[in-house]
Amino acid sequence: MCRDPPQAGQYFATYIDNSRVMKLHFEHLHCGGQATFCREDTCLRQEYVTTGGHYQLKRSYYGRNND
Repeated sequence: MCRDPPQAGQYFATYIDNSRVMKLHFEHLHCGGQATFCREDTCLRQEYVTTGGHYQLKRSYYGRNND
């Protein structure tokens, strides 16, 4: 998703439900001078659920960037 090597902040990936669900918060992903993954007051979010030992994308949406 980034042309430059990405830098993930501390809360880019969070885990809930005993690590069965992983949430990615793209306001904490920095791609150098490249455009961010936010628009106005919302940022891209992705939720993954583990199935058979692998995470699969459950949903992708834009949420408030202060979560």
